[in-house]
Amino acid sequence: MAEPAETPAKYKIDLKRAAVDVKRLPDGSLILRSPYALPTPDENNGAWLRKWAAEEPSRLFMAKLFQTDDDFPVWEEITYDDALKQMRAIAQAFAVRDLSPTRPVLLISKNGIQNALVQLAAMDIGVPAIHINPTFALLPDQFYGFKHIVDQTSPGLVFAAEGLPFANALKYAADQGAEILLCSEPVKDLKSTEFKKITKSWRKGAAKKARAKVTPETTAKVHFSGTTSDTMPAIATAQVTMCANQEALAEILPALSARAPVVVDDAPWHRTGSGNLVLNAVLRNGGTLYIDRFGQEENSAGKGDNLVSPSPSIHITELMPLFGLITRLEEDVLLRKAFFRNLDLIWIVSGIITDKARYRLQKLALEQTNFEVPILASFTGSGTSAVNTALYFETDVTSNIGLPLPGTFLKLVKIDGEEGDVFELRVKAPGTQPGIWKDSAVIEAETDEDGFYAVSETVRLIDEKRPFKGIERISRVDGVTKA
Repeated sequence: MAEPAETPAKYKIDLKRAAVDVKRLPDGSLILRSPYALPTPDENNGAWLRKWAAEEPSRLFMAKLFQTDDDFPVWEEITYDDALKQMRAIAQAFAVRDLSPTRPVLLISKNGIQNALVQLAAMDIGVPAIHINPTFALLPDQFYGFKHIVDQTSPGLVFAAEGLPFANALKYAADQGAEILLCSEPVKDLKSTEFKKITKSWRKGAAKKARAKVTPETTAKVHFSGTTSDTMPAIATAQVTMCANQEALAEILPALSARAPVVVDDAPWHRTGSGNLVLNAVLRNGGTLYIDRFGQEENSAGKGDNLVSPSPSIHITELMPLFGLITRLEEDVLLRKAFFRNLDLIWIVSGIITDKARYRLQKLALEQTNFEVPILASFTGSGTSAVNTALYFETDVTSNIGLPLPGTFLKLVKIDGEEGDVFELRVKAPGTQPGIWKDSAVIEAETDEDGFYAVSETVRLIDEKRPFKGIERISRVDGVTKA
């Protein structure tokens, strides 16, 4: 009798088995936790940079496409060793300035290599890095949002890659006492510091002393949650939050650490969901980050036609850039070959793909590789600073936001009067508790009697009898972050 033929593999990689423990409360509410253990996290993300600079000094850490003076696109690159050297120099420069939790570093330009180095240097010496939506500093009708942020945080230093587009914002910040740090395009009649001047040397001194005071509970980053409201909350992220989150993700997504990931990222760092995920995922796993490559149009003069596109193993994105990318992949065969050549998975930050978009993507993947590509996702609740749930397993439900990460507990509070079993979603994660940044200090967010924080979302179990199938996001509800 012939042996049955093996079922061909669906994906290039194996996905973790979906698993969840459920406790049912008398009022009909549920508490969900992951049965996967949370490994002991590092104390800060600077440990990752030091590790890979020592073990793989010449490995490419980050690359970003930019236009030269003759409008020709080239890659700007930095290795792990060079990144550590520059980060140390910047940290030393910051340590001898009047920077502190009461005078943090504010970043107002988009994702970039210098942006990352400034963040890493500030966090390394215990100075919060505050990365905001660039539109606050660019658009006149949203400028009051920028003023609100500056007035609330009193930054000691404001960083922008190019000065001229942000001239009005930089002048306002300077008038409030902030030093201006620029890579290019200085603003006339505005005193500023050139970025290159603070990346050249390193002495242990002040930076070493400041770093010795940094603890896992030290505030590392602050993100402003919301659009342009003058009441938008500032969400604080501790060092331990970022580190624990990465250990949890590596536990449920082995592909992150199975090989040094090559990540193509077009998810903006000013959002908590991507800002605390992307750069740290690359750092923790010794990978390479290509910034914005697949979100850009080709040069109108065709000068970029011979530019080699990166071949990612992981593509991290938000929904709108992904929709645009699908169209470009359908139209450009060379881009399609480069994109799918080494691709293990696509990760959508705080979003869910549509059935139509998933079909188009899988059709392209099958034509190119004979494999489908896992389209996974994560969810960061409003007012929290870490990934709360992850879709790390196969599902047919596009609205699935996955299951809690290791170390994270979810409470699903039964909502009476709703059709079916509809729940309000609440979150609790030891070491990653939500907090509001106010007056240069963290104010613990208001929680319920069991320590769970409401993230203003309603959800339901995809299958009430098989909760491991995941959670479906339904809608936003009123009552956002409370200080």
